[in-house]
Amino acid sequence: MLFALSKILWFLFSPVSLLVLLFALGLLAMLLGRLFGRSWGRRWGGRLVCTSAAVLVAVSLLPVDSWLLRPLEERFPQVTSLPERVDGVVVLGGALSPLGSAHRGAAQLGGASERIFTMLELTRRYPEAEILFSGGTASLLAPDLREADEVRKLLAGIGALNPRMTFERASRNTRENALYSRDLVAPGRTERWLLVTSAFHMPRAMGAFRALDWPVVAYPVDYQAGPSGSLLQFDPLGNWARLQLASKEWVGLAYYRLRGWTERFFPGPESLGGS
Repeated sequence: MLFALSKILWFLFSPVSLLVLLFALGLLAMLLGRLFGRSWGRRWGGRLVCTSAAVLVAVSLLPVDSWLLRPLEERFPQVTSLPERVDGVVVLGGALSPLGSAHRGAAQLGGASERIFTMLELTRRYPEAEILFSGGTASLLAPDLREADEVRKLLAGIGALNPRMTFERASRNTRENALYSRDLVAPGRTERWLLVTSAFHMPRAMGAFRALDWPVVAYPVDYQAGPSGSLLQFDPLGNWARLQLASKEWVGLAYYRLRGWTERFFPGPESLGGS
């Protein structure tokens, strides 16, 4: 029930939805003010329409998305050197669309497909390590379609399926990624596991794994924020898509902390005390 409610609330109150709602309320107020001769309706309606237009222009031109994404992506440093020994690798889902893949009969990779390529790279680099892909479904419309199944078919189709690979297909969110993955592989206290996910998602993912007493090592990929110092980036659709990503992640961090699924609001490297 809470899973479905979280999806519905995000659909209603995401930045794009709020902008559309603000604009629609402005038009409605202007219309009612004109029909019933209420000057306050026209006045406040005009203000709402102008405000929504100003927000649209600001997000389309300014790197608001990067301002929100960069703290998330830089919280855990990019990996420049790998340890000699790794016992296992956990790769979180989000790289392809289960619904689109099932509809087309072929894997429909998304912007986070780097997670899959990194999985293959680490499989080659650590020939003794266990590789776990964790991804069920986050869809309310197609709950029976699981990302892990589509990834397995993709890897089999390109001849990259490996006996060391395990696929966790029941999880619906990051908390369940961590919980079901831990239960599936039962990692030992001295084992070293890498966690692969998008850089903007890494703080919440690390917090979820740590809360379950699984001290994985962060391996962030799929960086989204634009170059620092850029004051203008005319990419309206891209800016709004990245703003959606960043906003959802910040809301997710707050929600996970409130639920007790992370020990801190903004998990960080151990060297920072995880603050």
